[in-house]
Amino acid sequence: MKFHKLLYGACLLFLGASLSSAESTGKTIQFRALALEKNLNAELYYKDGSDYILLPLSHYRPSTQSTAACDDTGKLLLFEKLETEGGKVVFQQKVKVAVPNLSKQVLLLAGNHDDKTRVIAVEDNLSGDDKDWLFINTTKSPMAFQIGDANKPFPLPPWQSVPKRVQVDSGKGAAIRVAAFQKEEWKRVYSTYWPIYDGQRALVICVTRGNKTQVLNFFDVAQPGVTADR
Repeated sequence: MKFHKLLYGACLLFLGASLSSAESTGKTIQFRALALEKNLNAELYYKDGSDYILLPLSHYRPSTQSTAACDDTGKLLLFEKLETEGGKVVFQQKVKVAVPNLSKQVLLLAGNHDDKTRVIAVEDNLSGDDKDWLFINTTKSPMAFQIGDANKPFPLPPWQSVPKRVQVDSGKGAAIRVAAFQKEEWKRVYSTYWPIYDGQRALVICVTRGNKTQVLNFFDVAQPGVTADR
C-alpha cells in the first residue's frame, strides 16, 4: 500500500537524497516512531550518544519514547548502515527530518512513495488519560473532526497535530466524522463507528493517498502519571 503526497512541504525529506557524513552537535530531541503502512521496508538508524540504533517502526502502535541526535539547525538525523569493500560497517546520513518549532517531543511518521521511504515529524504528546486523543493532519487541506454527539466539531490546519480530550464511553464505541475543506466548502470524507477500549487512547491521522483523503486510527497505550499538553 502506498501513500501519495503525504510528506509535503518544508517538513518533507526524501530518503533518496545524496549521502553525506553528519556529525551531531549535542542537540537531541525525544521522539516516538510509527509506520503508516504494513510491511514497510525501511532500515533506518538514529543516533543516541555514540550508538546507532535501528528506528523502531511498527504499523500497530507508536514505539516507546527514545532520544535522537539533531544537527545544528535542530533537524533530527537518520542514517543508513553500509559495509565497505573491506568489510567495515559504517553509518552515513540518509535524511534530515525537520522538527516543528518549539517541539520538545515529536512523532516520526514513515511510509512509502515511489519505492522510497519518506519520514515526517509532527508534534507528539503523551498522556495517562485514555480520553486524551491526538489528532494529526498531514494533508494540504484543513480538516474538521467530530467524535460522537457529545463533542463539538473542531478544525485542524494542514501539517498540524493537537491533543483533544473527548467524551466517549470506554468499552463501547463512538461515531467519528471527518470533513475536509475543499473548493471553498466542507466535504465529509470519512464517517464510521470506532470501538473504545479502556486504557487505550486514539491517534487519529489524516493522510493523502492518490487523490483521496484517508483517516487512520492507531491505538496508543495511556501512560499513568503523564499529563497531556494542550
